[in-house]
Amino acid sequence: MTLFILLLPWLAVTAYLVVMIRVPKGLLPQARWDTPPPPVSIIVPARDEETNIVPLLESLTALRYPDLEIIVVDDQSSDRTREVTLEASRSRGWTIRLLEGKPLPPGWFGKPWACHQGSLEANGDLLLFTDADTIHAPDLLDQAVRTLLQEEADALTVVGKQIMGSFWERLLQPQFFALLAFRFPRAGTTRGSRQWRHAVA
Repeated sequence: MTLFILLLPWLAVTAYLVVMIRVPKGLLPQARWDTPPPPVSIIVPARDEETNIVPLLESLTALRYPDLEIIVVDDQSSDRTREVTLEASRSRGWTIRLLEGKPLPPGWFGKPWACHQGSLEANGDLLLFTDADTIHAPDLLDQAVRTLLQEEADALTVVGKQIMGSFWERLLQPQFFALLAFRFPRAGTTRGSRQWRHAVA
């Protein structure tokens, strides 16, 4: 009986996960556009990302999408993020706009402030915000835009595959995503504007 009582919370968690959690559906496949797709501005808030910025930019410049621009906002980095971005862009012939982020004003958090600054400089009809420590598959942007338009949505969040190298990442990351799943059990469901509290981006 004691063992059953000890296991009861874990059984309840497992039952909740099985009954409530739904894996979001996949994106629409890449295909030929019948009409010109909307231009997209990719905005990268980057703070102290000198080790991650080049792999990200390699993946962004390889995206198979006909109309995009890449904007990197150097968010007051204390490392060589700015220099590494400039060196890689010049040596590889990338067309990337690098903005020098302004100091954080009262009432703002760092990443939203950097994203906001990038959005003010964007020319695209759609904005893609992405972290500097991510890698994008060549067809990801195309698929995301198609899905956004198909769903007639105002925003679309793509959940990426987590690469966990260290022991602590493997220990903590699954718990973090489990907490998100408990709070947003049907993350793949399209939400109306009145349900904004139950959406995550």
